[in-house]
Amino acid sequence: MISILDKSGDLCRHGKNRGQGEMTFAKKMSAAWRVFLQRLGAVLRSVTERTVATTRKLITLDRLDVFVCTHEMIHSPEDRPDLEFRPLTSDDFAKMHHRTDRFGEQARLYYEQRGINSAFGVFVDGELGHISWAYTAKEYEREPYERFRLGMGDAEIVNCFTADAYRGKGLYPHAVRIIVALLLSRGFERVFMNIEPSNDASRHGILKAGLKSYGRVLHLRSPAMTRWRGCYRQQVY
Repeated sequence: MISILDKSGDLCRHGKNRGQGEMTFAKKMSAAWRVFLQRLGAVLRSVTERTVATTRKLITLDRLDVFVCTHEMIHSPEDRPDLEFRPLTSDDFAKMHHRTDRFGEQARLYYEQRGINSAFGVFVDGELGHISWAYTAKEYEREPYERFRLGMGDAEIVNCFTADAYRGKGLYPHAVRIIVALLLSRGFERVFMNIEPSNDASRHGILKAGLKSYGRVLHLRSPAMTRWRGCYRQQVY
């Protein structure tokens, strides 16, 4: 014979077991949900990273600070008998062809591939220490995109580079002063330079050469757009 107490005990045990089963099921569901969310998060991160990487390949946003020099602002170049400044010749480019530094890269890209020969060099004891290029709208026609939109009477100094061994010796502002004076003497009204906002070393050299802050360029470009020109805005202060 089963007493009422025995039956109530069985009911209690059954209720306890059912409660434990429900808790175990809830824990399993919670663990499964956490795993699902972790995997979903990993998938979303992967998709986001790939999307960002693809977007960067297709769209480039340039932010550049702009500097300018005019006839009224020009500074006379300093007399530096220790430096030789001159336009680079075909012989100079031929010597630069096999170099593995930035000089060699620029010679192969701009001179050989794109046919641009408007480069100037600063030599120290016969060694090339600095290079700068003078651009007009004509030179930009040979480039895949316009980094800066030049008007009639405008020129730009671009692709400036000083070898590590000659940095801090004033080659950069010396070259800029001479090129600016040369361009203005040839009838150009304004000479521009553009740098990335974080490039403090170039900013210092440009200001030392006598150029003044002029504005900012925001340029969105893509290979899907004609010659990478894209959307373009120049802001003048």
